Amino acid sequence: TTWNTTSGWLRAHPIESGMQTARMALDFGHEVYVVTCLPNTQAAKERRRALDRQGLQRAVLIPVYGASKLKALKNLRPHFYADDRAIHCREARDAMVPEIVRIYAWGPEQLPDGVCEYPDMATALNDFLKRHARLHIGV
Repeated sequence: TTWNTTSGWLRAHPIESGMQTARMALDFGHEVYVVTCLPNTQAAKERRRALDRQGLQRAVLIPVYGASKLKALKNLRPHFYADDRAIHCREARDAMVPEIVRIYAWGPEQLPDGVCEYPDMATALNDFLKRHARLHIGV
């Protein structure tokens, strides 16, 4: 089945809490990468426009043409990775990403060892930042 690139992404509504969290991370100076499986370059252009409409112009889009994100994750080497699909969380584990979370959006899935599940991106990122915040000392 091929994705209808002329209207498919227009009908797919983003998870608003995820968009808000990504904007917040960018505003705080973090780098945000969107690794997404797409069928072709036209779909990648549409995804870029969709991200821009959501205020994510500074987020880097990494389109993957196929079903696997493993190679992109190995090259990117993020400190934190969140996905709503367990298969991509498994790929992140195989890419040795240190912090991997599944955002519960589509129902239960068998999670790989070491992957935590969260109801939303904001809670997941907040927990990660609390555990890994640098100590700031004012004098």
